[in-house]
Amino acid sequence: MAKFRKRPEILEATLWSKKGDHPDVIMHPEPTLLGKSCLHCGKPGKKHGLLKTEPQDQIVCPGDFIVTNMLGKKYPLKARVLEICYEKIED
Repeated sequence: MAKFRKRPEILEATLWSKKGDHPDVIMHPEPTLLGKSCLHCGKPGKKHGLLKTEPQDQIVCPGDFIVTNMLGKKYPLKARVLEICYEKIED
């Protein structure tokens, strides 16, 4: 069986906590989230954002990073995953 190692990847990352922290994130428009807590972070649904991505939009929790990979794809990433999998190379 062949073995593979992930190539080094450089990401741009922006911490998202509220409206306006990243230009591609809008406040989550789904009214069913307003009175509920998020299953991922436990924070109120009304504090969440929405990142328009293909093939489907992704919910952004307060404290998530919006990352852009080398191909230009944007996606939310939990702070703990970023900390474990990547090291900061510049501010």
